[in-house]
Amino acid sequence: METKIVLDFIHAINCANVIKMCDLMAIYHIFIDSQDNRTIGKETMRQAWMGYFTLFPDYKIEVTQTIEKGSFICILGYASAAYKNLKNKENSIY
Repeated sequence: METKIVLDFIHAINCANVIKMCDLMAIYHIFIDSQDNRTIGKETMRQAWMGYFTLFPDYKIEVTQTIEKGSFICILGYASAAYKNLKNKENSIY
């Protein structure tokens, strides 16, 4: 069941469906980035994702493997996007 929720969340990300993403979040959802910065709460995350999709409108996650053991879920794969440079109106691919 939990794996389905995670995969539904990834699908919502791949569709840039912020409403669906927020529907799947707990009220006090905590997002921790690679530098250990924390963003807490659905409304804060809604705004953050909207901003992220403005900069990376084609952001996608490709799942290559899913491992579930008890309450532990490991999702392996790739993420990709092109950066939309709003100042120069040009795209740079990362």
